[in-house]
Parts: sequence; structure tokens; C-alpha cells
Amino acid sequence: MNLPAPAIRAFRVWAVMLSTLILAAPTRAQERLPEFGEYVYVDELPEAVRKVPPNYPQLAREAGVDGTVQVQALIGADGHVKDTRVVKSIPMLDVAAVAAVMQWTFKPARKDGAPVAVWVAVPVRFSLDPETHDGQIPPPVPRDSPRAEQTRPGTFEEELASFRRSGSRIPSHQDRVVRERVIRAAQRRSPPPLIPDEARERLDRVRAAMNNPLARISIVRALEELGSASWLAPWWAEPYREIAGLKERSGEIEGAILGLKLY
Repeated sequence: MNLPAPAIRAFRVWAVMLSTLILAAPTRAQERLPEFGEYVYVDELPEAVRKVPPNYPQLAREAGVDGTVQVQALIGADGHVKDTRVVKSIPMLDVAAVAAVMQWTFKPARKDGAPVAVWVAVPVRFSLDPETHDGQIPPPVPRDSPRAEQTRPGTFEEELASFRRSGSRIPSHQDRVVRERVIRAAQRRSPPPLIPDEARERLDRVRAAMNNPLARISIVRALEELGSASWLAPWWAEPYREIAGLKERSGEIEGAILGLKLY
């Protein structure tokens, strides 16, 4: 069948426009970036594959300022950092911390087998002692030193508020420092803080399901429930112990060790 020339031209224009729209349309994972503070459920958390150490600002070094800047980073579905927020600030070190994190690359988080964007906590440590790193006790800080203000422990309420801004649902190396600070603050408090009922209920649900052979609960779902319990009461030992047991059962030995180290 022979079509008139105007109809052929119109069809060609329509085909070009359609193909352009298809090629230009972003995937759902690319166009959907969570807002800061928005919780995104994932099956696999992001994993850093390239870490860029920060450049130590000379002025901060000369002033004797060190410590850990807590940065929240938005990791895109392509594994690159899309945005950042400083949630625990050391003013002389914040810019250098963000500049370093923006150069990190990650194995992206995954949900239902597909990569998704998610916010994660990234601690950026600055130390005046080149031999000092996480896991070692830093050298004593003089009480009147500018560094003392950065390392002085806060009240339980202050540490808990800091954790709420920067911690993740499931304990990880990225938020270990803020969780430890909450735990130490809770141990200093008298009387000790009460455990919220919701945290106890989530822990009891997981224990009941894991002990019931007829109940069907995945390790991922159990970790999500236990992570929520630890989020509600980050100073409470029981969720960490249960998380460590599940991590060990699933072969994640490093994650199990982290859970036990916290308590």
C-alpha cells in the first residue's frame, strides 16, 4: 500500500520523537533519589570500593584540631556520591571531609536485585597522630586544648540526638562511633534510660519467629526488625547480640564481630 508523502513524513517525525523520548527517559532508579533523612528499605547495603583519604587542612593541624566528621552521603544507583550532609561538624574539618567523601565510589545498595539510591553514614577521621586509627586509643588531650572541646562526651540526650541524625537502622562500621558514644553516655547515666516498648516488641517478634519452625521470616526481614529495635534503643545490648547471631548464621563474620564489639 502506497501512503501519501505527507503521511510518510508525519510518521517519520513521530517515530523520531518517540525514540528520543525512550532514549532520554531515565530509569526509575535513576530518577528516584530519596530525600535526606528518608529511610529506604534495601536487601543489600552499599559497600565502599574506593575510599579517598581527606586532605588535612593546615590551619586545623596548626591549631591542634582533630576528630571525626560524620557525613551522610547519598549513594546513587551507579555507586557514585550524589549529595552530602554534615551531621556531626568540626568546623575547621568539614569542607575537607565532604571533598573526600564526594570522591568515594560504592557498590550500590540493592532492592529486589536492582541497584537503588540510599543515604549512608560515612565517618571521616582526622588524626594528628599518623599511627592513630579507629580501634586505638588516641593520645591524651589537654583539658584547655581546642581539641578537648571536640572530644568531650556529651549528655545522653545530646549523644542520642546526634545518633538519630547520622545513624543507620542496622549497625555498620559507618555509624559505629555514634552508637558507641550513645552506649557510653547511657552507662554514665543514673538511673539508666528505659527501653522503649516498641523496641522490646520488635525484638520479641524476631525471637518468637526464629524459634517457631512454622514461621517464615527471612534473615533480611529479621535484621530489619532488629535494626529498628537498635535504632529505637541504640544503648540496649540485646538487639546487637541477636544481630551478631544472625550475621554469623548467614556467614557475615565481620558483621557478627561488629555487633559483639558494640557490647
